[in-house]
Amino acid sequence: GKVDFIGNSLTIDGKVGAAVHAKGANCRIAGTVGGAVDAKCGTVDLAAGSHVVGKAGVYGGQITANGAVDGNLTAEGGQIELAGTVGKDASLRADVIKVDEKAKIGGDLSHESRVPLPSERKFSVGGKIDQEHATHVYVQHRRPFLGRFFFWLGKLVLGLLVGLAALALSRKAGEAVLAAARS
Repeated sequence: GKVDFIGNSLTIDGKVGAAVHAKGANCRIAGTVGGAVDAKCGTVDLAAGSHVVGKAGVYGGQITANGAVDGNLTAEGGQIELAGTVGKDASLRADVIKVDEKAKIGGDLSHESRVPLPSERKFSVGGKIDQEHATHVYVQHRRPFLGRFFFWLGKLVLGLLVGLAALALSRKAGEAVLAAARS
């Protein structure tokens, strides 16, 4: 069947017939998963010898993918180490990405990291490689204080006007209900 896990530590050494959805501190898959894997954990380990029949979406601080993923692999985290095989495309996004020379990717490799991969490629990629070097600095746009204040004040005045209009419209209906209740 399917595994839905929320907790501290998950270890799968055997066979899961369908998908695995995990949220926790530590997630380790050393067995076979017959469907997709969706793991959002502090550390995610697709151990050597593990096999994911579907796609794998793994998100965590420390990610190691040493097993086999038949579908696409999407990994986002602090550090990613890839030494296994990916049947289709691999999308890696992390501060540091390490790809071992034993790694095999059947489709395209898309990766974004602060520390770029070495220019000489020793691993196997069946498709194209798309690399983006980024500093991972995300800037959130905020309105200036006066803009936020006047936006809040406008919402307050609009809410007051809508409330007063609702009271004016419901006054006649409320009187009719009271008259019906009295009779």
